[in-house]
Amino acid sequence: LVHESEEHDLGVTSGHGQIVDGILLVVRDEVLQAHRVDEAGVIQGRNTALINGVGVSPAGRGLFAASPRVVLTAASAARARELAWFDLNGTRTGTMGEAGDLWQVRLSPDDQYAAVTHVAPLLRTVAISVVPAPAGATSQPLTLALAADSDPVWSPDGRRIAFRSMQTGRPAIYAKRAHDKDAEDVAVAEGDATPTDWRGVNVIVHALESASARDINSIDDVRHTKTTLVKSGFNDTDGRWSPDGTWLAYVSDESGRPDI
Repeated sequence: LVHESEEHDLGVTSGHGQIVDGILLVVRDEVLQAHRVDEAGVIQGRNTALINGVGVSPAGRGLFAASPRVVLTAASAARARELAWFDLNGTRTGTMGEAGDLWQVRLSPDDQYAAVTHVAPLLRTVAISVVPAPAGATSQPLTLALAADSDPVWSPDGRRIAFRSMQTGRPAIYAKRAHDKDAEDVAVAEGDATPTDWRGVNVIVHALESASARDINSIDDVRHTKTTLVKSGFNDTDGRWSPDGTWLAYVSDESGRPDI
């Protein structure tokens, strides 16, 4: 919680929080909990368990909505998906890996692997795996932390993957060798930023740089310096370089809705 420019850690949850009439509502371990908070955002007393079986979306949103009079909730639903190839005529030509709760698919530069964010079936943690292109090939885990790892981006040579991680309790960007699960996670940048592309030594990210808007930055993978690429006062996100590196496509809500 941010109050008068000061940040307060209110604890670990499974999803987002909402304050309604001085009550903080959060989901933890599928239980919707209520915490009373004062005007400074400090939790008062013990929490109260309101409803069991409340789900959380893969994006980290608790499946609940609340007003001062009523709370609506929903349970998590299984989302079995698989990676499939299609030709330009829309004909399905094959699959990759096994079905599961998959999203955020990024192909390697040579199209021989996919880095995929998924929910681990046993631990129910958000992690990243590398899936080979040949049908029936076994996927290999990339990240092993119990905290959420997401938003994979391949290096230009296909040897490393940058990703967003909460492994220290605070968001940061790390890079790791793509085909060595025992390799160390190397810190690239601290702060709540999301990687979206990688060209040369520069990892493209979007991050909240002010109280109201996100900017697109370039992080030098060697020097760990930051260069601002797009700063408009609006939310600018999801920057992707053109193949020749002369253009940058990105999403902006300058018109009042997300546009590319």
